[in-house]
Amino acid sequence: MTAIIARIFILTALFLSLSTYGQDSKTALANNVAQTVTSQLPAFPKTVVVAVDLTGSFVDYILADGYMDRAVKRTMQELEKSIQKGSLVRVGVIGHSHHDESGSFEHLLAREWTVGGKYSKEKVVSGVRNWLRDIEADLRSKKLQKQVNTAVVMAFDRTAELMRRSNGNCMLIAISDLDDTEFGLPLPVPYSPGEFKGCEVLGLGAGVTLRGGTKAERELRQAWEVWFKLAGVDVARDFHWVPNP
Repeated sequence: MTAIIARIFILTALFLSLSTYGQDSKTALANNVAQTVTSQLPAFPKTVVVAVDLTGSFVDYILADGYMDRAVKRTMQELEKSIQKGSLVRVGVIGHSHHDESGSFEHLLAREWTVGGKYSKEKVVSGVRNWLRDIEADLRSKKLQKQVNTAVVMAFDRTAELMRRSNGNCMLIAISDLDDTEFGLPLPVPYSPGEFKGCEVLGLGAGVTLRGGTKAERELRQAWEVWFKLAGVDVARDFHWVPNP
């Protein structure tokens, strides 16, 4: 922080000297100063939400040999490269809107960490890994029941406030087939258009459970591309459809 303040003083002095330059020189120097200041400011800490779908058909994939291993590995990779001091990381489940698992991240299964203080980056990554493994174990033991239908859109809408507070530096990792079996197609529009502006979205398992083959998966993918575009995501760059992580 001291180094940044020192740079600001130096750059202020440069601005005060602008009166000795012609207009073109002033513009060029001003642009260089703006770029320098921006490059020195720390990035806003990224907010990351990890959600696990409890739809019965998708749970069968979660419990298949190696599937959850791959999903956990990819999630850990994304966290390792994305979070920093100040980052908020929240985990939760996607369930049926009429059950406790309602897609609400206020559910008892939800957890939240902020990187810093007693929660180092390593502890947060480890905490998410352990939480995912606990979900898998509870599904295997039937302590946690899989759902007949799940409200994926509702779950995503409920993360909107977190995403808005992220200053456009956010990531949603959905371990889900993204088949909203409660609402079906067409998907309802986002509750708050633009709510995911600046966010990156990964669908780990997207489309994997669909019966009907390529056509059904293509229609689902196109529906989510429309939904996330309305939600503010740069779909071409930041929406990742990953059937087999």
